[in-house]
Amino acid sequence: MGFSLDVFVIGQNKGQKYQKTNSFCAEKQYEWTEEDILEEQKEIEKLGEKVNEVSFPFYEKTIGKWYTLGKEEDGEVWWALGLIDTDFDKHLPVSASWLIDEEDFKNFSPVIVFDEYQEDLETLLGEMIESSPTKSLIIRPRYQSGENEIVQGVIPFEKYMKLLKEEKIPFNVYTIVRK
Repeated sequence: MGFSLDVFVIGQNKGQKYQKTNSFCAEKQYEWTEEDILEEQKEIEKLGEKVNEVSFPFYEKTIGKWYTLGKEEDGEVWWALGLIDTDFDKHLPVSASWLIDEEDFKNFSPVIVFDEYQEDLETLLGEMIESSPTKSLIIRPRYQSGENEIVQGVIPFEKYMKLLKEEKIPFNVYTIVRK
């Protein structure tokens, strides 16, 4: 299973290059064009499914740019596997009373950043939050899970980093972090 660490720089209009640390770097995610969206909708309709224009309305309608954080290998950013981990047997409490399937709650295991990469991650996230006009990020560590859109925050940056070190930040949850 792969891990992804995605960061949305709120309010950013143009993608930016960020300093590479010894372990982490950020790569701007591909942005879908109107043609890409129309082609995807046609494929969904061919399968006889209803087209839902907005899959994740919270972040799809927010202005900013998405980045994937991870290791660089051969000039490309790869998954964060090897930089972060989780304990699948430990489930963090997430307030989402509308979720009724017990399986959904198993997807909220803790993000574990390996000790040797903590400082690099904090440096990169600090640079990213400074580049946001609103000094805000949406951070989503994820692995394959359900399609629930759970949002927590606003959490001050220093508090977020402290909770991350304490393994109290869940996977598969969008966290709004603000300086």
